[in-house]
Amino acid sequence: MYLLNINKLKNKILTGNFGERDRFLYLLMYLLLNAASGEYLTTTARAEAGLRDYLLSIYSVSLVGVGTYLAYLANGAAAGRDFVGKFFAVSLIMTIRFLLFILPLIAGWVYFSFSAAMRGESAVGDAFILVPFIAWGLLLYYRIYRHMADLKDAPMAQS
Repeated sequence: MYLLNINKLKNKILTGNFGERDRFLYLLMYLLLNAASGEYLTTTARAEAGLRDYLLSIYSVSLVGVGTYLAYLANGAAAGRDFVGKFFAVSLIMTIRFLLFILPLIAGWVYFSFSAAMRGESAVGDAFILVPFIAWGLLLYYRIYRHMADLKDAPMAQS
């Protein structure tokens, strides 16, 4: 990592010494920093955040790290080709497709929680949303992994 000297990084890229492993590491660091900062900001901003919230944050960041690493392995690791390009394309499409599954769940949770609150009852249990949310994330990264494995030997496009 060239945190203090961007010229060394640029030189490595310009000389063709910036391989798949380097690209993966920079992508992984970027994704983990984004996930961790997002989780930090959303969890610590709420006064009522508890242990469950912090555990979900750890799960979310871990899922991004482990899921991305497994996709990298499925692509052939350092011997793979164009991990970053394939990963972004596959991840975007899979995330959009998977949103179609989670949105009705969230809508149902909001409806039942609001209905319960209007009747003066406690909201729908956490398991109603937590278990499917965890399963959703695991299935999303499993599908990304499978598609990356299918594309492992795809030919590189010519520029």
